[in-house]
Amino acid sequence: MINKSNKLTASMSVTMQCMSGFLEAFQKIADIAETNNAGLRPFGIALRRYCLRQRCIESRLRSFNSQITDCLVTPLSDRLEEWRRTSNQMDRDSVKELRKAKSELQRAMLEAEKCKKRIKRKVCILFVHIYCSFMRQNNFYDLTVLMLEFH
Repeated sequence: MINKSNKLTASMSVTMQCMSGFLEAFQKIADIAETNNAGLRPFGIALRRYCLRQRCIESRLRSFNSQITDCLVTPLSDRLEEWRRTSNQMDRDSVKELRKAKSELQRAMLEAEKCKKRIKRKVCILFVHIYCSFMRQNNFYDLTVLMLEFH
């Protein structure tokens, strides 16, 4: 932004110099037309008014250009190093926080995986117990049916 602002102020300075040279030439023409007695006096007066208006615009442009330099470019240049340091520190802090968050996430994922394995193991053991008890009941039922049929 500083470079762009400097380029803008330089371009505006060149523009104002060209405008100033043009207005000086125009002012000379207006003076000659006004002092000449060939009936060009109203034309010379009109040119003089035009030159005065343009000089007013030129002075505003100079004021604007100096304000850009004084209120934008200079403060930015003065604080640039401080902002760079602050920016670098903020980057370092965010990287630390990101690493910390990643490690916490990995820990949580590992713990969730362990819990999943424990639950799976417990479910398998529970299923085996249920299946065995069911088989015992079926065998008992089959034995009682066989005993009733045998007698």
